[in-house]
Amino acid sequence: MPEQRKLAVKITVFSFASCAVILFGGKQLIGFIGITIDQFRIAGGAVLAGIAWAMLQGANVASHHGSAAEKDHMAEIEETPF
Repeated sequence: MPEQRKLAVKITVFSFASCAVILFGGKQLIGFIGITIDQFRIAGGAVLAGIAWAMLQGANVASHHGSAAEKDHMAEIEETPF
């Protein structure tokens, strides 16, 4: 199996497992941490607003543009044909 196909299968499996954990245990997980769903929503909105504000200001946000290590990695694999 080619390396890209292995990576695609691995990502699919981990994504499915993450979704299943969140679907079946999400409420219990954030309840265990001690926060409510409304608090979680507010925190997510605040993070999203912070990223949006930084983007409006023209700042290079690592979550949008990638860190230096991620950029280096992308430059390495950019030449790999699909």
